[in-house]
Amino acid sequence: MIASIDDLIQFVRRRRRACRLPSTLDPVLLPDDLPDPLAALYRAVGGWMEPAIAEDSPCLFAAHHRLVPLSELEQVGDRLEFATDNLGVWTCRCAPGPGDPPVYAAEYWEGPTDDSRVVSETLSDFLITFCLMEEVYDSQCVAASITAPTDTMRDRLAATGKCLFWPDADLLADILDGDLVPIWLNGRHVSTRVSYCFYQVAGTDMLVMTDHNSVRTGGTEEELARHLRRPETLAIECRNPVLIDDGHGPVQAVPFRLAVLRELLLDPTDPHTSLRG
Repeated sequence: MIASIDDLIQFVRRRRRACRLPSTLDPVLLPDDLPDPLAALYRAVGGWMEPAIAEDSPCLFAAHHRLVPLSELEQVGDRLEFATDNLGVWTCRCAPGPGDPPVYAAEYWEGPTDDSRVVSETLSDFLITFCLMEEVYDSQCVAASITAPTDTMRDRLAATGKCLFWPDADLLADILDGDLVPIWLNGRHVSTRVSYCFYQVAGTDMLVMTDHNSVRTGGTEEELARHLRRPETLAIECRNPVLIDDGHGPVQAVPFRLAVLRELLLDPTDPHTSLRG
């Protein structure tokens, strides 16, 4: 199990043991007012987060959302802004100085808001969840699956008219062949209504992430081919940057190309439970 930032650092280094680029940053570069968890992360693997050092390789902790590299870390008001959303709709901040401060989110869904909403009581817990999520998305391939609700959940859906999903208790065993080792459970991200659990397939570097409505498995093509029981039920996301035109010229989209093999959807004729409705 991962229980600390030091455990996270060792886990990330093991998964990237083939990388020959320098991972560490000179401690002299670290400001004196960095919170302890951020200082430890930058010191140990901050080199992999810097674009100038990573060169043509994807920067660490930036496959989906982005943990800000030390060279771009800024203070906004009286807080450090250390993480950003891939669509620019939220940022995460914490107080400078030693210790393990709470994490606040500033959201921009309908214009700027203040950063008064606490999303994690400790920076270290938030960083572990955030970084493990990025490790899943930074895998060579990511398989995603959505589970259908039980009859009780269907009744709730019909009553509310909303489309909500929960992972079934047997879903992991149903789609994965291999022993799952829990490494981080009930982690919190920006949404306080959702918790994330992370597992590793024993004897591999495959990572499994579950949230309120899906399971994602990250690994190499060979690992997914070996350990997925039902690949026809999964959407396979391969890392492949795509240029799209948003009306202001070409921009790089989220670096995943989605090839849906077969979706786990509910009855497409039921407007209460269909994603297509």
